[in-house]
Amino acid sequence: VAAGQGGGNPSERARSSTLRRTVVAYAISEAMLRLSRRSTSRREGRGEDEGCGGGRSPSSALLDQCRVDNFVVRVSYEDEARSPSATSSRRAARTKVEGLDVLDPSLSLTLVEPYFLSDDFHRSFGGQGGVEEDKGEEDEEHEERGRFLEVEVRSSLGIEDDNLTGDVDAGSSADREAEGVLCRRLGELVYELYAGTPPAAAFDEEGLVARGRAKEEEPSREKKPSLVGISLDDDGGGGGASTARRSTRGSSRGVVPLNAMGHPASISLLARNLLDCGDLDGGDEFRPDDACPSLRVARDELHLLLEDPGRFLFDRVPAPGGGIGGTPALLGLDGGGSKLHGRDGEREAVAEVFCRVSRTGESEALFVHGFSGSGKSKLIQSVLGYVDVMGGYVVHKKFDPISAQRPVSVVLSAFDDLCSFVAQKNSPQELEAAVAELMAVFGAHLSLLAQVLPRVTLLSPALQAEGKATAAADDGGMENGAEINLGRVNFILTLFVRVVSSKFRPVMIFLDDIHNADGASLDVLQHVLSDIKGSSSIFFVGNYRSNEVPDDHAVLRLVRNLEEFDVRISHLHLDGMELGDVNHIVSDALGIVPRITRPLAQLVLQKTKGNPLFILECVRSLADRGLLRYGLRERRWMWDADGITTEEVAENVSSLLSTKMVDLAEDARMALKIASCFGNSVGWVIVEILMSNPRFPNLRRELDNAVKEGFVIRDDKGEAFRFSHDKVQEAAYSLIPEEDKSQLHHQIGIHLYENAIPEQFDSLIFVIVNQINRGDIPDDMRVRIADLNHRAASKAMASTNIVAAYACASAAARLLPNDHWESQYDLSRNVFLLLGNAAYTDGRFDEASSALDQILEQGKLLKDKFDAYFLKISLVS
Repeated sequence: VAAGQGGGNPSERARSSTLRRTVVAYAISEAMLRLSRRSTSRREGRGEDEGCGGGRSPSSALLDQCRVDNFVVRVSYEDEARSPSATSSRRAARTKVEGLDVLDPSLSLTLVEPYFLSDDFHRSFGGQGGVEEDKGEEDEEHEERGRFLEVEVRSSLGIEDDNLTGDVDAGSSADREAEGVLCRRLGELVYELYAGTPPAAAFDEEGLVARGRAKEEEPSREKKPSLVGISLDDDGGGGGASTARRSTRGSSRGVVPLNAMGHPASISLLARNLLDCGDLDGGDEFRPDDACPSLRVARDELHLLLEDPGRFLFDRVPAPGGGIGGTPALLGLDGGGSKLHGRDGEREAVAEVFCRVSRTGESEALFVHGFSGSGKSKLIQSVLGYVDVMGGYVVHKKFDPISAQRPVSVVLSAFDDLCSFVAQKNSPQELEAAVAELMAVFGAHLSLLAQVLPRVTLLSPALQAEGKATAAADDGGMENGAEINLGRVNFILTLFVRVVSSKFRPVMIFLDDIHNADGASLDVLQHVLSDIKGSSSIFFVGNYRSNEVPDDHAVLRLVRNLEEFDVRISHLHLDGMELGDVNHIVSDALGIVPRITRPLAQLVLQKTKGNPLFILECVRSLADRGLLRYGLRERRWMWDADGITTEEVAENVSSLLSTKMVDLAEDARMALKIASCFGNSVGWVIVEILMSNPRFPNLRRELDNAVKEGFVIRDDKGEAFRFSHDKVQEAAYSLIPEEDKSQLHHQIGIHLYENAIPEQFDSLIFVIVNQINRGDIPDDMRVRIADLNHRAASKAMASTNIVAAYACASAAARLLPNDHWESQYDLSRNVFLLLGNAAYTDGRFDEASSALDQILEQGKLLKDKFDAYFLKISLVS
């Protein structure tokens, strides 16, 4: 059945044809493995000394079974099922290879893929509004997604259940020769499948002696064999035949390479490596190093090409101005899209802890530690989707030492985000029951819950009324703030989590970089996790750098305290990766199958000690230095092994990143410096404001370029630029000389202060004071900045962000002039009252008493001292 003229443009037709051919090649490799196993088993059963296996060459009967006209391809036409009136050209565009039959001996292979990876699943659950007649985006996406194929065997030969996975024992030279002849036969079939003609006989240097298949095994030229029953070209032809016959010296072996005919370089390389397996006349020393070692390896390689065709099968066309030197970009080096490699066991361990929490309903803690760049965050992120699908609530926050957000506020915002997820994932009836229980638990103190967790108002109109009442109370003065201290915050959170969590809806709280947390923030977690067993169901995960946590660090105190409260704790330590995992990272980055990249991976492992982040940056650095380059003729990445061996690489990833950043243009370096001043991420609103500064007019453009270089990525919501890793941010921040850091922070903060519009100011106030307070403030601005800090402290206190309130109030008090009680009386009274309140709430009683004494001594009127007296009484009692 000729396929006819396919639909769509020529490049789409070519890709479809290549995919179908590769599916057939994979099916042939599966069939050959089973025929080889059958042949070996039959000879061993008869006790024969000839044939394949046990140091013997494959029998001529087996080679005869593995000829092209002994295979029949089974196909289906998807459009025919959808629309019986579809034309033959439309059906051709939707041809799907269903399986492969071997005529003699009778063997039938059916290709299947798990339902959740199939077209039907993605049409049902992939957001498609309906089935379109034309080949559209859905099909293009499927081609990029690839097919994860499995084989079902139907045969009377007794080989259905053969285990055909795993590596092959090389054995003796005779074993390798037997395997080599079979590999060469597969290479001949693959070559003919794509070229439309068998590979020409390979000539030696004098062009006189033919090697390869025996003459009687070669098909007759008149016969022109093809796969029975189907032409896999969209144009119905066997394109490439005339090219193949034109010259027998198109390569070093006299065979025109497939990529010279327009086929993908990956297929051309595999076919060449398979054909090289038959060159055993002179012994192993004449066999190329990259010859394919076994049928199983070839089968697995074909499977990988189909599983991820966009990465491994199709040539990556250089994009103008993209990648390195106008070449295709290295894949998976943007910090966000790369796969998780080498952590399967650890991933299963994380999932196991979550399942245990779901089963028992008891809270547990998991601590993941290792050096920076070891993949701690990516490991946990890889299971977040699983927890979400299993019905759990997932909350993810990060401690950032430079960010304006204080550690305690990070923890509080995590529980505040939990309110949003509770509102999203529950039915109206479930929400109604939860709200009723909250109202019963908190009673008249429900307003305190709304003060600690403002988003709790999303759960019900009744709670929205409490939120409005709380906001009105906050606007009326500081009395309400005095009622909240960290002890009450802990109690409120504990009660809230008891209501919203259960073994059916466990809460996963993932806090990244807890080595940047302080004691107060971790105390909040300890109180919630240490609740009575079974009262709440929390799966807490904390990541930290083991080399930055001394014995007296707050993280280790948290671990010890949780153990004392009999909270179950698990630990995972991530070390450097082994060669196989390093090779998978390199293979993915280059889009080349692992068999070919293994020598490069060995060199990268020597340079990086297996640190995942260091691996990625090392590969990028090799490309920058020209030791790794894209070969336009080969259509794949090539490398200089000797040059890499002798090249000196920075001793750690920070040095490597800093060195690379130094080589950037001045505007690009300045953009990275500015972004690093805000910590792990900088919002687009801030970038827009800073672009009005004459010093930074190209900030947005340079950050977009940084995205292309892999230093920065855009967040999922498109509202911020985020550094691809903490070490990248640290390297960018290190570009700023120590003596210039305070000045740059001050300049950034002042520009935001003076140029933010009123609608933006309230949301940016903590960012602004954080930047300004890091710099040296001139005398003529101290009163203005003191007032700004007072405003920020008031906002923090109203939202129970006690630590931030104390920090801003302390900064305001320091900025007041020496004569502030005379020149700035109202501001001074408000600042010291707020400072006393925040210090008291944070448990800093001596500082609270000192701040209140200032008001009692300097206050002019009794009414000015009344609030201070009230708080002083509370302090004394």
